[in-house]
Amino acid sequence: MDNELQTLQFTTIEFNNSNQYILQQIDDVISIIDDQLVTTQTLLSSPYIKPMKKRADDKLSFLHLSHEILDQWVNCQKNWLYLQPIFTGTSIQQKLYKEAMQWNTVMSIWSVLMDNTHLHPDFLTVISRENLLNNLIKCNDLLDSITKGLNAYLESKRLGFPRFFFLSNDELISI
Repeated sequence: MDNELQTLQFTTIEFNNSNQYILQQIDDVISIIDDQLVTTQTLLSSPYIKPMKKRADDKLSFLHLSHEILDQWVNCQKNWLYLQPIFTGTSIQQKLYKEAMQWNTVMSIWSVLMDNTHLHPDFLTVISRENLLNNLIKCNDLLDSITKGLNAYLESKRLGFPRFFFLSNDELISI
């Protein structure tokens, strides 16, 4: 199990020629972590684990932390992918100043995180980065706030023009 984690690497690709990277094939990494979680929990239920119990407990804690980080990361990437074209290619930043400032904060954290992951894709190196989980949680909170602000703005436009109620958010943004 240790050898598998030592050889495991993240795969990144450039997103739409934007000099920004995103994770690819993350499901494979999550699957390996899930499998190791089940295996470690099974080992801990064995009566013969006593000599290795401390190591197994530490491994289980590490795997739980890794799983939480990956969940936060996938959620962050999903929201980032949705909002990135909105806040980089439209004039909406002028209308949503607070959300634009939050987006800039997310972009700075995301850029550093993904550049480092692209340059050093080893799983153990990436997962052991300082403040990784906290940065992802912060980005997710900011992305949620941005989404709420964007939805409120779009709702105000719909109230002003009732025909807009028949359009999706994406269609309304393009208008």
